[in-house]
Amino acid sequence: CASVPNLDLGRCHISSPRTIAVIPTLSEHTQRRLLRCALRPPALHCASRRRHGPTQAGRAVHIRARVETVPIYATRYSDIKTTSARAAARHVALSALSAAYGLNGRVRDGLARPRVQVLYLHFVFEDQLDSFDALVGTLARYSQFVSYSEALDHIASGESDAPCVTFTFDDGLANCRDAADILERHGARAAFFVCPGIVGEANADNVAAFCRRRLNMPPTEFMSWDDIEDLARRGHEIGNHTMDHADLGAVSTQEAADQIESASDALRRKLGGVQHFAWPYGQWSNFTPDAEVAAARAGLTCAAAVRGCHHPSSTPRGRVCVRRDHVVASWPMAHTLYFLARNALRPLARDDGWRDDWPEWQE
Repeated sequence: CASVPNLDLGRCHISSPRTIAVIPTLSEHTQRRLLRCALRPPALHCASRRRHGPTQAGRAVHIRARVETVPIYATRYSDIKTTSARAAARHVALSALSAAYGLNGRVRDGLARPRVQVLYLHFVFEDQLDSFDALVGTLARYSQFVSYSEALDHIASGESDAPCVTFTFDDGLANCRDAADILERHGARAAFFVCPGIVGEANADNVAAFCRRRLNMPPTEFMSWDDIEDLARRGHEIGNHTMDHADLGAVSTQEAADQIESASDALRRKLGGVQHFAWPYGQWSNFTPDAEVAAARAGLTCAAAVRGCHHPSSTPRGRVCVRRDHVVASWPMAHTLYFLARNALRPLARDDGWRDDWPEWQE
């Protein structure tokens, strides 16, 4: 960045929120001159000025100011959170419902009921870490933590003699690495459903377009393959979330199959294998029976983003759809426990987790 020896580099934020000027720590006058030069069109080109005066070995010294574009990613939940009158009304209603559930003991009864309950999150931003830690610690008092594969075994066999909870994360956002650290401190492991097409993407414009079109959120950093391989080494599971977060209910049967199979191929090349699948957006309208067949042929289990949990059953189940309860780490604790307890007390319409009118699985 500079040809002057023994000068520390400093950073100075300038007018554009996506641009940072990196310059040596010089006098304010010199810095102002360099910044004026650096910001002269074309704005993002490297600029050089010759500073005459006493120099080492009598040579003039060239000071260079480099202006570089750096990605600005959301790092706090407050960066993406939106507020509305509807959200405020929902908060008031949930506060009343959770208070009523707590007063009549239904929260306690629900959380103590034997079941398999799968939680899913998309992110845990830096201003949500304390809340997430508190949530995991609270659930540890009421539940037994199991891995995602262990949860699937309990669901398929119908055997569950204790409240079992497992965690999943969709999309592969980089801030989920911090969530993994917190889970490990509490003796838990999670499943991370990732889209290989965006893993390790370093181009800020590509990330911004993906987040806008696929996730409906501001640009947020994604994990790299090194991050994902590290999670797998630490005992977490990595699952298929399609190649690039496609809505499988809105594409052709062939494209849905390609999305599932290409993602599985990429994960196998990197990790050696993949067993589990969660379809993007997670509602029934975002999936089809044909896509389920494609997932089954790829050797994958299926998970929705539809609320509900799995209770003990006297008979083994066939091919199941894992129900998952959505959680945002910074929700009030009482609201989250209300949702979990309510679903723990409600039986599913179908024991295998699929929608009422979903076709029975045929081998």
